[in-house]
Order: sequence, then structure tokens, then C-alpha cells
Amino acid sequence: MKKRILPFILGISILTGCSISEMEQQAPAAPVTTQTNDLSVKTSDKNKLETIDEGSFIGEVTHVVDGDTIAVKIVDGEAEEREVKLRFLLIDSPEWTTEKMPWGDKATERVKELLPKGTELKLYYDKGNKKDKYERHLVYVQLPNGEILQEKLLEEGLAIIRFVIPPGITMLPEFKAAEKKARQQKLNVWSLPGYVQPDGGFNPVVAERKSTEQSIKDATKEYIKGQVDDKAKNLLGEKGKDLADKAVQDGKDSLSGLFQ
Repeated sequence: MKKRILPFILGISILTGCSISEMEQQAPAAPVTTQTNDLSVKTSDKNKLETIDEGSFIGEVTHVVDGDTIAVKIVDGEAEEREVKLRFLLIDSPEWTTEKMPWGDKATERVKELLPKGTELKLYYDKGNKKDKYERHLVYVQLPNGEILQEKLLEEGLAIIRFVIPPGITMLPEFKAAEKKARQQKLNVWSLPGYVQPDGGFNPVVAERKSTEQSIKDATKEYIKGQVDDKAKNLLGEKGKDLADKAVQDGKDSLSGLFQ
């Protein structure tokens, strides 16, 4: 078959007056494809933010309040730079300042990890309200690598979608996809049945039960170490102390499953 193709190509080149090398140069180039990995910046999200056209500004992180609120110093070239508080648009994380809710500490620490003091961020408003009732600016937070902070927290199960108020919902489809991944994998807030309420927010009853269980485990650790005070005794109760005694006898270093 190859022997027949070569004379055919030679015949065409003679008729057209083109050499084979010229024909190769005139042939359309193959499309160039680039591969991306999980760490690549989601440029589509970045471009979508640019099209909102509701205003943006640069802020320098001064401190992290919790998993959905930070303070920044506005970098706008003015002589007196202003510090303002930001509320992450369209998401909610468990409380950690006013009350200690499960995963509130982890969400706060994650934001601190992603936004060290002095980090410069591009901040975008959406349509609708620019501030909440506490005068916090409602913004999308773009990380230095181009990723959207809200999307990252949702993917890791450290935040949920909440306070969805049209028309400020430009990034809602992307956020829903990110939240769905965390929910399917039962990450963090999604690992505790009933903690995330169907209508939004976190169930305080489930949160209290989780906190009590943790307190009991902490008290049991103290009991095993022989450091039991009245508070620990009250938390443990007779059943808890019996289990702790058994753990000591069995030589268990881990309390995993002790109260299951």
C-alpha cells in the first residue's frame, strides 16, 4: 500500500509545481493541546469574576476572624489606608468566635494557612448588596494563585453554601459543584449526620452533642493519666469511668471507638 501512495504524492507535486517539502509546510498544523493538573488555576472562574463588572479592589490581609470573615487593609494608593472587614460571599463556616462549633477551629486555621498576614488579595463585589448589616464588605476572594477562596473551602467541606440572595449569585453554579464533591466524600462538616441543616446553617443540637462527646473523651484522657478533677468526674459518670478503667487495664493508648 505504501508503494502506491508515494507515486501518487509525487504525481500531485509535479502537477501543482510544489515540492513535497513545500506541501508539508502548507499543510495545516495539528492543534496544540495542553495538559492541566489538579493544582492548576481555574482560569474560567477567574475570567468569570472579571466579567461581573461591579467593582473590585486590592486588600492586604491584617488578620483572620474565623472561617468566613477576615480583615484587610485597602491598598488603593491613598495616604491613609483603611482597614475593613470582609465577609466571604455565598458561604458560611461553623462559628468559632462567638461560640465553639465543630470544625469552626479547623475552618479558621485553614483560612489562616491560605491567607497569611500581609497577603495581597483581589476582591470582587457581585451584583446587589455590597455590605451586610454589620458593615462587612461582601466579596469573592481571589487567592494569589488565581483560585477562589470560597470554592476551595467548599471543596474541603469547611464551609457550606448560604445567604444566597439574587442577583449576587454569579459564582453559585461553581460553588454548588464544589460543595457537592465534599458532600459526596463526607468531608469535615458533612461527616457528621444531621449537622448541616437542609435549609442552611448548622444544627446546634448536633453541634452540642459533638462538643459533649469531645469533652467526655478529653476528660477520659485525663482520667487515664490520673489527672481527674471534679469536672472530669461529672462528665465521665460511672459508665465513662468504667470504660476508662478498662482502657487502662487493656493498655490502650488510643481512645478511638471508646464511646461508640
